[in-house]
Amino acid sequence: YVWLGINITATGAYSIMVKITDSKVGLNSFGKVLYNNTLALPIVLTIVLCTESPADSVNAFFNATFRTKFFLLLSCLVGFFISVAGFLMQSAVAPTSFMIANNANKIVVIVLGMWIFNTQFVIGTAVGLVVALSGGALYSYDGIRAK
Repeated sequence: YVWLGINITATGAYSIMVKITDSKVGLNSFGKVLYNNTLALPIVLTIVLCTESPADSVNAFFNATFRTKFFLLLSCLVGFFISVAGFLMQSAVAPTSFMIANNANKIVVIVLGMWIFNTQFVIGTAVGLVVALSGGALYSYDGIRAK
């Protein structure tokens, strides 16, 4: 629960800070992705150096099958496009709307994950999906009604 709380707090703060700095920095979405990832690089490298052997990581990559390398590189490409799309969306909507949309995509992840990994659909999953969809729909409806 501590990590969940940290994640929720950091995600909310990050979304608001991106919106605040969006107009002040003056970068396009690709510039924001580059800047964001460049700032994260020292943190990631520190964590890697403290938790893993860099030589083992490099060897694992070079010893991996072509299929593994392909999917790893594909995930990097998809991650890049997620970053670009995220910054474009954050420029276009309010932080709360961004968070609602970001949480709504979890529904797609749950359904696809269940299909890909052949997980059984149980009542708790269905209730969770309905609650998530209902919350997003109510938030959207209230926003439209307020205008």
